[in-house]
Amino acid sequence: MRARIENFLQRVSDGCGETLRKDGWFFSLLVLLNITVLLEMFVQTPELTRAFLEPAFRYVRLFILGAVQIFIFCVAFRFIFSRVPKVKFFLQILILIYSAIICVTEIFLIFKFKTVMRKDVLAVIAGTNPYSVKEFFADYVFRPEIAFGIFAGIIFVTAVVKLSKKIFSGAKFPERLKNFSKPIQYSLFIIIPAFLIFRWGNWFIDNARTALLYPDTDVLKSVAPVRVGALTFHYLNNVPIGNEEKIFAEMDKLNETEKISENNSTIPYIVFVIGESATRNHMSLYGYKLETNPLLQKRLAAGEIIRFNDVIACGNFTSIVMSKLGTFAEKDDELNDWIYKANLFDLVKRAGYKTFWLSNQSHKGLDGNFDAYFSARCDEVLFTDIFFGTRGLDGLLLEPIDKYLAQPQNEKNFYVIHLTGQHSQYIERYPPEFSKFKAEDEDRPEESWRQKVAEYDNATLYNDFILDEIIKRFENKNAVVIYISDHGNEVYEGRDFAGHSPEAIGNVCMIEVPMFVWTSKIFREKYPEKISRFKSAVDRPYRLDSLIHSILDLADIHTTSYDPTKSIWNKNFEPRPRIYNDKPYQKN
Repeated sequence: MRARIENFLQRVSDGCGETLRKDGWFFSLLVLLNITVLLEMFVQTPELTRAFLEPAFRYVRLFILGAVQIFIFCVAFRFIFSRVPKVKFFLQILILIYSAIICVTEIFLIFKFKTVMRKDVLAVIAGTNPYSVKEFFADYVFRPEIAFGIFAGIIFVTAVVKLSKKIFSGAKFPERLKNFSKPIQYSLFIIIPAFLIFRWGNWFIDNARTALLYPDTDVLKSVAPVRVGALTFHYLNNVPIGNEEKIFAEMDKLNETEKISENNSTIPYIVFVIGESATRNHMSLYGYKLETNPLLQKRLAAGEIIRFNDVIACGNFTSIVMSKLGTFAEKDDELNDWIYKANLFDLVKRAGYKTFWLSNQSHKGLDGNFDAYFSARCDEVLFTDIFFGTRGLDGLLLEPIDKYLAQPQNEKNFYVIHLTGQHSQYIERYPPEFSKFKAEDEDRPEESWRQKVAEYDNATLYNDFILDEIIKRFENKNAVVIYISDHGNEVYEGRDFAGHSPEAIGNVCMIEVPMFVWTSKIFREKYPEKISRFKSAVDRPYRLDSLIHSILDLADIHTTSYDPTKSIWNKNFEPRPRIYNDKPYQKN
């Protein structure tokens, strides 16, 4: 019996040694590409303080356990494919390519956005359209430091491959192993790995189970490519990607279950304008030092605009915000809960409004696009990238608005106008004649920063023009225009960053958004009580995931899920906690 055990242990030991000799390069690269498991400790605790040590040890332990698992995988992989070396090598290359893509992506996310691949990051990627991808690469990827990092990484990987081959593939290596005493061989390949697995096994199994069931938690599996694969599988398995039929079927069900208990709607024109990436901190309408809103300021002074001063977005990305903005879903709900919550556009349509959706956003995305989902519920739909063959400036929307208004109008009309606003690549958001602000007008320390901020301010100036032009088209009607931005933007606010990021490393500029209501003279004369309610609410703290309640309240439409305490201009309004990055939001 003892001889059999020793023979088995010797065979395992020999197999492990042979794996290192033949595939040591493969094992070394997989361990190297798993480095993001270690790097994430700097995301969780970026400062080298005493508080850093405990989580650091946890990630080091996770990395070591990952290395043990990778080695066991390499031994099993070699055993299975040893008789088909060409297939084995081909699969090794595929595994390394996949692992390299995950590694490079997560290193980029860690150093640029202080995060790793998570469910919310996947949701943003899935909801991204081709235009946004192009602009993202222009802003963040096509940069000298990224090219240098990739070049340095290629050199480093090449060096690791050569070094590992020299160490593991040398002719003397097997002899060295055989010269070791049996206890040392068993310790190297069997006892130590077994101890690590049994010592940390329960901890790993529990956390791995949690990661598989809830891949968006902070618990990480010890092999990054496996973790990302499980996360992606979970996401694809739970999000109806490309399955518009399922989404629309759920919406149809909700039309039966979400009852309209009261419908006293009489407003002929409700216009809901959704901006993009506009922070109120760069709007002179809110006191910004440069005059970026001269036209809106005139309307404010004339009493046409009522400005709300303490409104924040419910997320940092359009896809996340739109799912809450258009339905009764709220920020703390699961990502996919919006599918099972009634949407605003079906409700106003059922209340007798003819609905219009005009968008300068794309209708494309990996999992569709909320513009596509919600617009499909409307009577009239126009996307500029389809109508004009390209997505250009927001001015493209003015002609279609005129076209629809020239047609015979319904008694009640609900317009949704979705702008591109101040989305990244700011210089592409306005025509040359709006290049009013220059780098010398800005106060950032770096010249390149000042130039970028000037471009953002010019985009804000053009947005002012577009909003004024939209308003002009409803001036002689009984109309109300509600303007909000899906989220804000950070533009070098004390650090080298422009854009918007995951909430964990976000700046409050990314959620501090404008919200105002414009009313025509006819509306003000017809609904003085509503004007009074607007004015009494201007300083109330609000978050946009409750906006559906405010719009229904404005329209005098009450439904099963409608809650007057969540309408900013309702007398029964109740402020709610507004948490951002796990802390109570403090107005900037």
